[in-house]
Amino acid sequence: MNHEYDQHGHHTKAEFEAELTHHDDWFRHSPGEVHQDSHGSTNPWAIAVTLILLIIVTFGVAFYVLNYFNRAVANEKIVKREARTDDTWKLEYLQAKADWNAELSQYRLLNAKAGTVGLPIDAAIEKTVAAYQGKAGK
Repeated sequence: MNHEYDQHGHHTKAEFEAELTHHDDWFRHSPGEVHQDSHGSTNPWAIAVTLILLIIVTFGVAFYVLNYFNRAVANEKIVKREARTDDTWKLEYLQAKADWNAELSQYRLLNAKAGTVGLPIDAAIEKTVAAYQGKAGK
């Protein structure tokens, strides 16, 4: 094989001419024509930046969709809980409210060792106001 290289440095002149006969007319070049890349060149930085941006956008969209569906599920749970047809939730609420009112309106022993008692809220307010008025009069 003859290793005479032409101006392209890739093939011998005979190999280059033989290669040109295998392509269609659009791609065909004359042997004297300067060789050019048919598909241009690639920029690895542009590809890397594009890939990173696509990853960021993908994670952003995934986070948004996940957050949207979590809120939708939470709202659906609230709607179902509020739409219950039985009255158990009303009874639970009324019982809790009655317990709170009982604690605020009765005398009770909180800690026997420490001597701590619970007062009705009205009595506690009166005693506190009287204590502050007594300090102010001195």
